[in-house]
Amino acid sequence: MQSSQFHLLAPLHNFIWIYQVVLII
Repeated sequence: MQSSQFHLLAPLHNFIWIYQVVLII
């Protein structure tokens, strides 16, 4: 179950990080 949650959250975290970088630029 935990690995399934991580698999779901990892792309979301990356998306938020990229979104922040785009906002800074």
